[in-house]
Amino acid sequence: MSGWKSLPWSQDWGYSERFPRVTLCEFEIRYQSRVHNYIVQCVLTINLFNEKIFMFLWFWFIFLAGATAVNFLRWLFRALYWPGHDSSMFVGCCGT
Repeated sequence: MSGWKSLPWSQDWGYSERFPRVTLCEFEIRYQSRVHNYIVQCVLTINLFNEKIFMFLWFWFIFLAGATAVNFLRWLFRALYWPGHDSSMFVGCCGT
């Protein structure tokens, strides 16, 4: 998540550990019965979009986890401490 750390400080997004934008590509070209090996610098533009989508989904899942936790705690409170709920009716249950 190195990308979101650079958001507030307007830093360059040129380097990302998880989604590299530039890498080295090796390929061979056969020309007149010879094989020429080349190593060039390649730009992976799709990783720009992948990183943004990943960051959006990460924050979305954090929001959903928080909403689920709040809803569960609300449900638990209502289930255990409902106003007018008579917990004494469960005291003699099951032979105890």
